[in-house]
Order: sequence, then C-alpha cells, then structure tokens
Amino acid sequence: MDGSAKIVEAVRDLTKLERRRMAGLLEKSWYDLDICALNLEQTVDRDLMEADGKVLTLLDMKSRGVEIPADVEKRVMANRGSIVASYTTHMEHIFTRMNLIRKRTAWTKNDLPESTIGEPEEGPSSRVEESGNKRKVEESENRAGVRKKRRVVETEEEEDSTMR
Repeated sequence: MDGSAKIVEAVRDLTKLERRRMAGLLEKSWYDLDICALNLEQTVDRDLMEADGKVLTLLDMKSRGVEIPADVEKRVMANRGSIVASYTTHMEHIFTRMNLIRKRTAWTKNDLPESTIGEPEEGPSSRVEESGNKRKVEESENRAGVRKKRRVVETEEEEDSTMR
C-alpha cells in the first residue's frame, strides 16, 4: 500500500502541475487578446478619423455648391457606420473570449479583470472623452474640497474668537 500511496500522490502532483501550466497558457492568451483589443481600437480610431475627414470634405464641398451624386454621399456616410458596427462585433467577440478565459482560470485567483464593452453605439473614442470628463469632475471635486477646507478653517477661527 505504501507504493500505491506514492503513485497516487505523484499523479496528484502531476495533475496540479498540468492545471497550473494550462492556467498559465490561458492567462497568456488573455493578455494577448487584451493587446489585440488595444490594437483594434487604435486601428478603428485611425479609420474613423479618415472617415470623418471624408464626411467633412463632403460637407465642405456641398456648402460650396458642388453637386455630389447621392450614391457617393450614401457610400461615404455608410462607411463610418460600417466601421463602428465591425468594431463592435469584433470587440464583443474578443471580450467574450477574455471573460471565458477569466472564468476558466478563476480557481487560480489570477486577478484578471472582467472585460466589458460599452454601449454598441459608442465609438472607440468615447473612452477618451469619458476619461477627459472624469478628470474634469476630479478637478472640480478637488476645488470643492479646497473650498470646504477653507470653510472649516474659518469656522474654527470663529469658534476660537468666540471663546475669548
């Protein structure tokens, strides 16, 4: 029995090592998908800037009185929508894979964040706008905090003057 207990223990150790190796490979895949999502976002931002430039050029030409065929106008306008739809589809697929990996390796307590995608109508640049808004809110909160501190100091001074 002593020999069979050693074999069982060795098999358990090998199983643990295999599970850890698999978790490591899955975690690497998660980070690769994260990099892929960032690269996709940069590409889409570039494509959207190009599409927006075409839309602005089209509007500029129309304002100058240049006759633009309807099919060209529709194609230019539809291009932007197609870029956003494609981006949303790809990002949903990537985030679904990332979340499956996260759930599969949850037993390792890997601290992988859950990946989410915003509203489908939001473009990739919305994250930049949100971060700018967050910074503005934080700055206004900091200013409000300074005002509060000043008020607190003033009330303490008033209390000291009334105690005399």
